[in-house]
Amino acid sequence: MGTLKRILLIHYSDYLVKNNTNTACPFCSHRPIEEECIHFLGDFDHTFGEVQGDEPLENTAAHIRDLLINLFEASSSQELIESRGLEDLYNSWKDNEEIEGHLFIDFLIKELVKSGAKEPQEVEPSAGDEEEENGFPGFSSHRKILYALSPKEILRKTIGRLTSSFKKI
Repeated sequence: MGTLKRILLIHYSDYLVKNNTNTACPFCSHRPIEEECIHFLGDFDHTFGEVQGDEPLENTAAHIRDLLINLFEASSSQELIESRGLEDLYNSWKDNEEIEGHLFIDFLIKELVKSGAKEPQEVEPSAGDEEEENGFPGFSSHRKILYALSPKEILRKTIGRLTSSFKKI
């Protein structure tokens, strides 16, 4: 994870802990960054469409973006796009020529949960908090935190399942 991302995640985690936000790990009760948690899969910023986590998560997100682009570029894939419910993501890609934003975050979280990650814990800091007024980045974001018993296994399963599914084009 890059230094800036880790700093932002630390500030964000401090905010969550200070405000008793329920983001404790469902497996071991640790909180991300405050305590090391081997179950922490990632922090997903729904507002800005960002994935924050360690290198394997970021690599997985990039790989899945590549899989989706290959799927969308294949002229014979329209039936698969429709059967997988990817029309909105496809239309966004067609308009912007990139796969980013909340549509991608929603897709990524859904696929990680299908592979065995726990349902996401939603974190929505309320407006008017002192930290927001001081301008710390990301505090107005709608965020989701994911945990898994074995995060690396979930990432591997997700890529394998999507690769297999998308090869049908």
